[in-house]
Amino acid sequence: MIQIIMGLKGSGKTKRLINAINEAVTSAQGDVVCIEYGKKLSKAQAEELLVSLGFAANVRGEALSLKDYAAIAAKLHEQFAE
Repeated sequence: MIQIIMGLKGSGKTKRLINAINEAVTSAQGDVVCIEYGKKLSKAQAEELLVSLGFAANVRGEALSLKDYAAIAAKLHEQFAE
């Protein structure tokens, strides 16, 4: 399942994200992946990852299929799994 959390600044997106991740971790029977820009994934790294998979660096999420997201998740897992 893919969830997109959107809202105005200060509308509680981060709190909703953290709650959703914590809930998924306790109830999921598979892997849980949260993709966001931050210390581990810079914008440049995200663009490089997308280009390496054949997408435009600035591709918008609505242009991606579930198969595309699966490929991105697999590539992220390869790069960041410990």
